[in-house]
Amino acid sequence: MRHPAVAALLGLLIGYLVVMGIETLAHFLFPVSVLLTPENLEAYMDQIPIGSKLMVILAHLLGGFVAVFTTLKLAKKRLPGYIIGALFLAFTVMNLVMIPHPVWFAIADVLLVVAGIAAAIKLVKIDQGEQ
Repeated sequence: MRHPAVAALLGLLIGYLVVMGIETLAHFLFPVSVLLTPENLEAYMDQIPIGSKLMVILAHLLGGFVAVFTTLKLAKKRLPGYIIGALFLAFTVMNLVMIPHPVWFAIADVLLVVAGIAAAIKLVKIDQGEQ
């Protein structure tokens, strides 16, 4: 059994790598056509193809799932998984606050991140003696 803090850090790192990998693929498939600045970011967000937006939502969903799943499997305790799930959700909300997104995107993103975290928690069985 790994130390719960190490498990949490590894889970967070692996979840982050999943998000970055999928978002990098999205940028490759849907390249940005203008130089983005804080002034034109909001207008550009309305022009991003739907496929790109859906890939970002998928990245957050899978990243949250993988982060919590990995943490739970390595820590063999629930609390570290809950903490990483809360952190991942907080990072998602922080991203939505810092970068303007359409309302439908923000709602779908938060709901699907919560669903991914919940699925990981439900999927990983922890023995009662190891809680």
